[in-house]
Amino acid sequence: MKNELSVQPVTEREESRQSLAELREALLRLHKALIESERAGYEKTFGKIVSPFHFLQLLGRRLRGRRRGWRGAASSAKTGP
Repeated sequence: MKNELSVQPVTEREESRQSLAELREALLRLHKALIESERAGYEKTFGKIVSPFHFLQLLGRRLRGRRRGWRGAASSAKTGP
């Protein structure tokens, strides 16, 4: 079985790498914007976050809560009314 990348011309591989690098940068900017938005919302409601570690803990709790909510909704859908 041949690797598809080895069959592509060099310019196509370079274009693919460039596209992936651009996508990566865009996703990193989006990730940063989402985190900054969460921080701003929290600080507007509860006051300034005292340290980066505290903020990381808050984000972890928020993400765990969202996963639990999603799993709860998914298990409700499976079991039905």
